[in-house]
Amino acid sequence: MIIRNAVEAGKKLENAFVAVDNLEYEHGWCRVEPHMNDLQMPERPLEIRISAGGEEDVQLQLLAAAMARAMVLAREQPDVRARVYAEVAPEDTALMARLTELGFADDDALLRMRRRVVAGASTVRLPEGCVFITDRLDDATERRFFLERQERLFHRDNARSWLDEATRRPGFRRLLLTARSGLAGELICWMDPEERTGVVGQVYTVPDWRRRGVASYLMEAARQYFDACRLPTEYLPKLRFAKDRPLEDTLLEAVADVRWRQTAATQLAATAGYRRGETLLRLPGIDL
Repeated sequence: MIIRNAVEAGKKLENAFVAVDNLEYEHGWCRVEPHMNDLQMPERPLEIRISAGGEEDVQLQLLAAAMARAMVLAREQPDVRARVYAEVAPEDTALMARLTELGFADDDALLRMRRRVVAGASTVRLPEGCVFITDRLDDATERRFFLERQERLFHRDNARSWLDEATRRPGFRRLLLTARSGLAGELICWMDPEERTGVVGQVYTVPDWRRRGVASYLMEAARQYFDACRLPTEYLPKLRFAKDRPLEDTLLEAVADVRWRQTAATQLAATAGYRRGETLLRLPGIDL
């Protein structure tokens, strides 16, 4: 079996490989995808994702080729701390075993954290100098600024379609704190009628406002929002329980998906009353 660079439109791809036999039949592929994630992972801002597919007996070779290429990419930026990682479904023990052979540590994951939705007044004080506002991002100017932040800060290539999908979800809201200087922080959330949950989709705090209670206030505001709105009557037929259940009992939990190695995010969720639930995706890796 020969491992070589993939070719697309007559051009050799430096970050993609294929496994071919002597008759030029392809038996597998792998890709290497570097990206900067300095906002969410400041300790390891250069993240290099590797992935492979195809026949099982060539995947280890392909992953090794991808790992070698990832190390070259990391050396090209010697002043930036890097991490090579892969995405593994929680039940995929075979892929996890191959990555372990290559030295990957099972030390990161995308987790779903949960808390009960309960009634009660806010337990977090409004940060001094801030004003609390909610909207649906209907205003064209606000929507444009939001999308610019998604592309610039979160490097989200599909920001517009991602936001279009989010705003169509039941109960979508943006909760934000503003000050004289402009935005201090924002949180987006919505309802999931099928799962009977309120969902915290994203929380962002402007750097100058960090460690001043902005994110904690927004998380508490989301809890109050989930408690206040429950689920509109028109969504009740979609729920997987008796239609005669009292409306006030229809929204049971709030959820937030966080990466385990994002210490600030996990601590924020824990402080807001969220506890670790199921693992959605394992993210084993190697710190370079």
